[in-house]
Amino acid sequence: MQMTCLRCTLRFGNRKKGEAAFCVEAWLICLWDSPNCTMPINIYYSSITATSSLEKHQTRIFNILDGKGIKYRLVDLAQDSKLKDEMRSKIGNPDAKIPQIFNGDQYCGGYEAFEQAVECEMIEKFLKLDSAQQQMQQK
Repeated sequence: MQMTCLRCTLRFGNRKKGEAAFCVEAWLICLWDSPNCTMPINIYYSSITATSSLEKHQTRIFNILDGKGIKYRLVDLAQDSKLKDEMRSKIGNPDAKIPQIFNGDQYCGGYEAFEQAVECEMIEKFLKLDSAQQQMQQK
C-alpha cells in the first residue's frame, strides 16, 4: 500500500496497514487506513500549481491548520488524475477547483469558504469538528 507524508507529500512504498514511517523531514505519515485515524480532515490540493495565487491559497490553509494544531491529510491531485474526478464527485460539481476541504466524506468547502470561516473565527464549525474530534486533534 502506498502512503504519503502529510507535510512534504513524499510517497512511501509498500507498507502494511497501520505501519508508520517518517519522511526525511521527520513528519509522521497519516495512518488514514487505520481505525484509530485521528485525521478526518482531507485537503484536495496539487503539489504542482499553475498560478502563484493557488499556491498562496493552499499554503494559507496549511499554515492556519498547522497553527491551530489541526491535523489533516493531503490528497495530491498531481499524483493521480482520478483523484480530481473523485473530489468533484464528492462535491457534486464537475467544475470544482482546488483546494477543497473535507471532514471524512463530508464536504466543508473551498478556499473562499475557509477564509470566511477564519475571519469569523468559526474554523472548527467550518471543518465540522465536534468537541470529541477537537480534543483528539489537539493530542
